[in-house]
Order: sequence, then C-alpha cells, then structure tokens
Amino acid sequence: MIDIAIIGNGAVGMNASIYLKTKLPKKKITLFGNKEQKNSASVASGAMLCPISEQRNFSKSKNLKFDNNFYYQKSCDSIKIYKSIQKKNNIKNLVQARGSIMFIQKEATPYEKKTYEFIKKKAKEKKKFKDIKKKNYKNFFKDAKFVEDCFIIKDEYILNTKLLFNFYKKEISRKKIEYLGFNIKKIRSRKKFIIIKDEKNIEYKAKKVILAAGPETFNLLDKKYNLLNIFQGVGIALETNNQKRKKKEFKDYFVRTVSSIGTGCGFHFLQRDNQNAYVGAGNYLVSINKKSQNRLETAYWLTKFYKKLVTSRKFYKDHFDIVKGSRARAIDDFAMIGELKKEKRIFIATGLGRTGVSISPKISNYIYLWHQGKKNKVLKFFAPDRKPNSFGTISEAKSYYIESIYSALKIHEMIKNDSDKLKKKLALQFDKKIKALNKKFRNYKTTLNPNFYHLI
Repeated sequence: MIDIAIIGNGAVGMNASIYLKTKLPKKKITLFGNKEQKNSASVASGAMLCPISEQRNFSKSKNLKFDNNFYYQKSCDSIKIYKSIQKKNNIKNLVQARGSIMFIQKEATPYEKKTYEFIKKKAKEKKKFKDIKKKNYKNFFKDAKFVEDCFIIKDEYILNTKLLFNFYKKEISRKKIEYLGFNIKKIRSRKKFIIIKDEKNIEYKAKKVILAAGPETFNLLDKKYNLLNIFQGVGIALETNNQKRKKKEFKDYFVRTVSSIGTGCGFHFLQRDNQNAYVGAGNYLVSINKKSQNRLETAYWLTKFYKKLVTSRKFYKDHFDIVKGSRARAIDDFAMIGELKKEKRIFIATGLGRTGVSISPKISNYIYLWHQGKKNKVLKFFAPDRKPNSFGTISEAKSYYIESIYSALKIHEMIKNDSDKLKKKLALQFDKKIKALNKKFRNYKTTLNPNFYHLI
C-alpha cells in the first residue's frame, strides 16, 4: 500500500515528493510519470522567477488583485528556497541573472503599452525599478532602433531547469523515493483506498493521491468530482547553441516583453551559459484531447525577434532545437490548488500556467499541510472543484477581447495599419459569443476570460 502517490513528475510533482519524504521519512511515497518528461511544461519553460514582470493586468477585479498578490508573495518565497538549494548543494548557476530587462518595441499595440506601463508602475512601487538610458540600449540589443523603451526589474531570476531536474532526480534516488516511469490512465476511489491504474493496466493502491499531471489531470478523474474544465496552453521555444555574443550582451540580465497577446508570455530570451540560450514565446489554447502541435507562425515570430535583438553573428550560422510543452489552463484562468470536496484524499495542483516552476516549493508546503489535516483559507479561492472565478465586468472582458486579438493580429503582421472597422467587427463577434454562451449555459453569470470562449 502506497501512503502518498504523486501523479506527475514536473516541477510540482518532483519537488513535492522530495519535500514530503523529508518531512515524513517513514511514509512510502511513490512518484508516477514518464521519465522522458515528454511535453512537460516545467522542462520546456523558460523557468523565469519573476514576481513583478509576470503580474497580469486584464481587469480591475478583486480576483485578479488577489491572484497577483498570491503569486508575488509565493514567488518571492520560492526564490529564497531555490537560492538555498543552490548554496546548500553547491549547484553552480542553478539560479542565474540578477534582473530582467523589460522592453517594448516601436509601433506597439495599445494592449502592450497598457500592460508595459502597469509592470513599470509595479516595479517602482516595489522599489525594483532601474532605468536604462537610450544611449545604453546598444549594450543589450543588436538593433537598438527597434526598441521604444526599456527598464530593468531588479531581483528577478531564471532557473537552469536541466540542473534543477538533475538535482531532483538525484535527491529522489538518494531519499529512496519510489519512482515509477509510467503514465497513469485512471484514478478511482474506494472506501479504504484509491486505485491508480497505469498505462499497462497495472493497479496500485494508495491512501492519498496528489494530482499534478498538467492537462491530463482532468482525464484521470470521474466527472462526479466536478473538476473545473481544463484546457492546454501549447508553448514553443527554441534552444540555441554555439553562440558568440558581445561581452556586454545579457551578462547579468534576461530580456522579455510583456504578455502581448492575452494568453501568451510574449518574447523572452535567456542565456543559459556561454554556449546555450533559450528563446521562448507564448502559447495558444486547445482542448486537452486535441493533439498539440508547433505553430510555424510562432517559430517565425521568435526568429524575427531573435534576429533583431539578440544575435551578433550571421543569422544563417545559428542553430536551434525546438522545445515544446503543454500547460494546464483552468477555464477561468486561475490556478487549481487544493483537495476535492467529494474526495478529500485527493489533492489537485495544476492550472498554474506560467508560474508552475516559480512557486512549486510553496505548493509543496500546502500539500504537506493538507496531509497533516490542516486547512488553509487561501486555497478556497483556488479550489479545483470551485465555481469559476469571475474575470471582471462584461465591459472589461469585451475591451480585453478586442485589444488582445487585435494585438495578436498586428504582432503577427496579419494587419499593417490601425483599423477601427476591425475593432467594431471584433466587438460584434464578442457580443455573439456572449449570447451563445448564455444560451448554452442558461444565462451564465460568471464572466470568463474571453480567450476561452471559442473552446466552450
């Protein structure tokens, strides 16, 4: 009999298994997950530890303010934990950089400008803002004329995920945590235990289960548990190698734009070491049962930014490996953390979007407290079987829908000039979607993130 089964071997699952074994050394803890970690969002992510630049600005709702504050506090706490791991275990370059460079390009869309100013204001409020004079833009960007404005956010970092997961695997082995490299097909509750069936139809019995399996979490449970609908955000990144850059470029900082198209992370460039770098972008949303595929348009967008801002060599000599990962995204776009109301022996930890790696050490603490029978009022907001949290007002949702889609079209050069006609068309499109949504769900009262409307 397994005491605690952990389904999912991303940052949350691995960190939780090590943390729980440290706190509960006599318990039998078993970690399940494909050892190749195929399509893992944690492995594919840029792993940016950004308490400020990951703040979201789609509405003025209390829900978003609460979520932003939660993320800020937990990511700051997690940075301290990661630094402690680096120091205690002498892992050189696990935590890298000492700040992020937030930039906005010329001819940016209104949505980008609005979010950029929001992030700048937050950086100043937290006393993490450092200005960059225009004459110094050339120290960071190959084509400085492409940049309208930029500034530094101090004390933001990146994790070297290869070093992180190597450390996790060694700790799992050292602590003698059972690590079964199988995917799980189904989880069923019984009176005295929970049955876990793997891909080979082998069944395991567990007293308690932690589900941190990303988008697959939804498929593993019966519908009777009323789990919030989950979709997958498909992200793509490019890993470069054999790069030779100017000494001043990206020595202490990583470069990023604001979230530029609603569901995306924007462009971000991270130098892992002297030879390797990571160029990442946002993601698009699809159903969890639909095969995720790389979008050629995203790869094109990445290489375009990379060429203008990063490379100081002849472009044709640069080499890339494609990295892909799928994140779980709840229908209201807030994280899913906590026990199920109808099955308190199951704890869900998914839907963390871009922040899974960033706050996973703190999620492990919540899991431990749950195992000890201690309630946490904070997690009520993130309950995995909650009614969807509201996005904001209908007016905010409509404005966001128009701005984010318009921004996406312009960024990907599908439109060249500003068009009020197109904005009016998007406004009518939004009204039709709301009408269809209300008809389908009988006057749906919660305003959801408009990016999900086409999936419902």
